[in-house]
Amino acid sequence: MIAHPPPRPPDPPRITYQPAMFTHPPPRPPPPDPPRSSHLGHLPKAPFPRFDGDNPRCWKTRAEKHFRMYEVEQSTWISMSEMHFDGPASLWYQSIEHQIPELSWSDFCKLMHDRFDHDQHESLSTSFSISDKSPLSPIILPVSQCWWIILKPICRCFE
Repeated sequence: MIAHPPPRPPDPPRITYQPAMFTHPPPRPPPPDPPRSSHLGHLPKAPFPRFDGDNPRCWKTRAEKHFRMYEVEQSTWISMSEMHFDGPASLWYQSIEHQIPELSWSDFCKLMHDRFDHDQHESLSTSFSISDKSPLSPIILPVSQCWWIILKPICRCFE
């Protein structure tokens, strides 16, 4: 008989170590900044100028600068402005509010200048043929504004 060699024990199983495979989603990129013109950068918050009827030319310049700086759509300029009107300007706005839907910004500003521009003192003096030496000259402008003193208590009920 032929002698067979003893059976060979089986090879031990091979253990291979592999690093653990964790699947995490890739990190999300930060959200994009809201669209802005590249020349603006990050602007500090500046308050919108208030208007009470004094110096409408200066107020208009500041308001337009604010609108351009913050890229406000021109279709909202009038309504945004009205929220910052006080005293005589607020009362005046109420009196023309029915006209607002048809007005452009330039038409609105013309109405505002017609009502509040203090250079109208000269045109009133000319209209009434009053010279600067006339005793009535210093009265014309204050009289044109005294209606607010009378109406102010009444207007408080609308606040």
